[in-house]
Amino acid sequence: MLQLITIPIDVIRPNEWNPNVMTEEEYEKLKTSIELTNGEYLEDNPIMVRPVDDGFYEIIDGEHRWTVAVDLGYTNLYCNVRDVEDQTAMELCVILNKDRGQINYFKLSKLLTNAYEAYSHDLNQEELGRKFGYSQQTIQKILPIYERLKNYVLVRNFTNKDLIQLARVRNNDLRHFLVKTLETKIYPSSTLQNLATTLNKIDDYLNENILDTQLRSIVLTKLIEIGDIVFDYGESALIDEINLLYKKEQQKRIIHGDMFEEIDDLNIEFDCVFTDPPYGVSYDNLIEMEGRKNIDRNKGEWDQYTPEQFKEFTEKWIEKTVKVLKKGGTFLIFTCDHYLSYVIGALEKNGLKKRNTIVWHKKNPPPSATKTNFLSSSEFIVYATKGKQKTFNWFGDKEMHDVIECPLVSGKKNLGHPTQKPVKLLEKILKSITNVGDLVLDPFAGTGSTAVACEKLGRGWVMIEKDEKYYGVMKRRLLK
Repeated sequence: MLQLITIPIDVIRPNEWNPNVMTEEEYEKLKTSIELTNGEYLEDNPIMVRPVDDGFYEIIDGEHRWTVAVDLGYTNLYCNVRDVEDQTAMELCVILNKDRGQINYFKLSKLLTNAYEAYSHDLNQEELGRKFGYSQQTIQKILPIYERLKNYVLVRNFTNKDLIQLARVRNNDLRHFLVKTLETKIYPSSTLQNLATTLNKIDDYLNENILDTQLRSIVLTKLIEIGDIVFDYGESALIDEINLLYKKEQQKRIIHGDMFEEIDDLNIEFDCVFTDPPYGVSYDNLIEMEGRKNIDRNKGEWDQYTPEQFKEFTEKWIEKTVKVLKKGGTFLIFTCDHYLSYVIGALEKNGLKKRNTIVWHKKNPPPSATKTNFLSSSEFIVYATKGKQKTFNWFGDKEMHDVIECPLVSGKKNLGHPTQKPVKLLEKILKSITNVGDLVLDPFAGTGSTAVACEKLGRGWVMIEKDEKYYGVMKRRLLK
């Protein structure tokens, strides 16, 4: 119910959600109308207010008239008073201003968003539009603007048409890229519409063709780093660029996680799996030495298995990994003599063909603690293929022995991993069973020695490491 009364101007205040804006020219015209009629314009067009806390009144309609009145020194205003709740006041504000002056879509979107939340999202867009006097199509265009653009200071400089196009860009990173570009470049609204469409096509292509979310994010970041020159690419050239970046990023990746979970998301096939999995040879004890440093035989919980647990674990991880190995691809596993037969059995159980057992002779084995047995100076690498081998590079009889001598990693070269493998050993084997450009997977990557060897040989690599400490070391080592 409306009540017409005169209210002191100093107890009237504007609301926070009026979407109506006025240019300086429009403001001066309104001011002239009020001055020339000696205030009769204000009496014929009273502002609408509602009572709020502490004796104040909040404007529902007529904010610009109130602003002019303040500028002209008025002390009282003739007002329509309507006692309504917040939501009704907002709806009235929009409806009454809808066909007056200019509506700022950013402010209108904020108001619509608040209303949508106030109704607990129970309204559909058509019903929301009816409450505010807009069609469902208009609401669909305006509603996303506030949420998608609220963090940008520059938003106030955009026209309503531009705001709609910017809000059309669904991907947050691509939208940010476009807004940042607009800080230095000006595009007409028609071009901006095309750019928004292009960016949405990029987002669709990435989602449809790169299933690995981490890799998709990396490719998108690399594309954005190219800069606004990508806006000059044709659609075909953009797809080629994305595919090129995708292929390049597939070749060099570090993944922090459990290989049993991460392998399912790779969506890649590998030419080679080369890994040093837990052996199950760690012991939870300390050998005390007289006059020498004690020997800790506990490599970590990750390496503690009973024979039965080791056999089950080995079969499971090989079964998981062989699925991403190409037909004809190579599979190499470090192991010890205790479990050599288990590893060979697990490979054959999963359809792989054992080719060879390579012996790594350690030229600097750890000294004997008890001096009651031969030094442990050898380790085994089981070499198998998935069907008929695709690649084997021969370097002459002198080079192709199945016993390879190479010292343990020690001193400053050791990065803190108890079973860190020497890069030279890995290089020697990799150059025989892979070619330049091949892709190598290490699902138990440790500190990333396999990747270092791949880098030297021009092979691509994907490293998976569960332990946060070794993952951190690998990142520092490889992502310099």
